[in-house]
Amino acid sequence: CGLPESTTTTTSSTTSSTTTTTQDYYYVVSGSFAMTLDDPAAFVSEYQTNSDVADALIDALAATFASYGVTESAVSISDVGMSRRLQMRLRRLSGNVDVGYQLTMDAASFEASGLTADGIMSMGDTLLSELTTAFASLDISVTLTGLQMSLPTISVQSTSGTSTVTTTSTTTTSSTTTTSSTTTTSS
Repeated sequence: CGLPESTTTTTSSTTSSTTTTTQDYYYVVSGSFAMTLDDPAAFVSEYQTNSDVADALIDALAATFASYGVTESAVSISDVGMSRRLQMRLRRLSGNVDVGYQLTMDAASFEASGLTADGIMSMGDTLLSELTTAFASLDISVTLTGLQMSLPTISVQSTSGTSTVTTTSTTTTSSTTTTSSTTTTSS
């Protein structure tokens, strides 16, 4: 008499992985101010030929906004030139020089700083004082008689140009093997 033999083997495995790419970003504050000077044409000429003038502008802006965590490496000068009205009336000795600047800060520093466009607008007197100090320390002969801040823009820039991506991959493998055997005995 034979009894059937049966064997069943089941194998199963699951593999899962997750990849996350985050988007890094930073803030750029773009602004300008107009300095009233005794000789704007001479100042612009000096700016174009003497890198100390740009250094003095950067030093003064960094010192003005230091309480917001702005450092010299975060400041750049984008433009220095005489105002259009002044260019039309070059006979007039005193006038304005427009200075464009950018402050670039990582997201965490900017968000913790509390820096706002209105806050920047209120810093004109401080910037005037810091410019006077910076020019004097670098032996740049300039007589500043006034300064007017323009409303800056604050923008968010992406460092990678990609957004957050999450990928999940799951692989499942199963196999079942069944073996049966019957043994018969004759008499």
